[in-house]
Amino acid sequence: MSDVWQVLVKSFGLLLDKPRLFVPKIFSTLTASLFLVYLISSPSTISRMNPYNAIVLMFGSLFMLSIMGVYSSMMLSVMVKSSETSLYRSFVAVMRKYSNVLKASAATIVAGLIISVVFTAGYGVYSVTGNMMYLVFAAVFFLFAVLIISYLGYFLPVTLVVDSSFREALGSSIESSNRNRKVVTSLLASSFLLVGLAFSSAGFLEKLGYVGFVAGRLVSSVVNTYIFTVSPTFYFEQSGSEGFQ
Repeated sequence: MSDVWQVLVKSFGLLLDKPRLFVPKIFSTLTASLFLVYLISSPSTISRMNPYNAIVLMFGSLFMLSIMGVYSSMMLSVMVKSSETSLYRSFVAVMRKYSNVLKASAATIVAGLIISVVFTAGYGVYSVTGNMMYLVFAAVFFLFAVLIISYLGYFLPVTLVVDSSFREALGSSIESSNRNRKVVTSLLASSFLLVGLAFSSAGFLEKLGYVGFVAGRLVSSVVNTYIFTVSPTFYFEQSGSEGFQ
């Protein structure tokens, strides 16, 4: 519990010191949370739609939320690179990279769908056959895939800003991760731990209902922003650029 408290103190301390760093993530998280609340609270509205419209709504919403997530991460990277950059300038800087934003968002959705399909298939076969090995395989694949994708794309929000194309950005991210393998592995482990602590600390808020759910997601977004400053800071320090201190 003391670890959770320490993370929260540092996160909200940075929020008070550099509030503009948190605006993109909080905005994207709040929007996604309110959308989820709408879906949960209006099941009849969704059920009355024909299947085609429902699918279009879900995938369209998923793509837009993915764009917001990528965009907010890239804005944070821009602001970390230059402590003088305003929200407007960081927004414009990312807008110039709109192609990278769209491609990264699409890649995120595709990767997520592939991982989910394999896991769902494994769980489905387990439900039919009762063979635990299928469920174990699905779970191991899911965790391994998430770790690999997180490792290869650890610097992607930064390189999407620095490089001219998505392919170059992905290549730079993979190269940077491999060049700093031990450090990235350590940072990833710490990030997963801190995210887990953030969710556990916010979990009790969800018991308060929809308001608690949104509040919990906002607490998590503050902690995630605190964590996200580590990646671009380390990248810019290694490349000789000035980063957030």
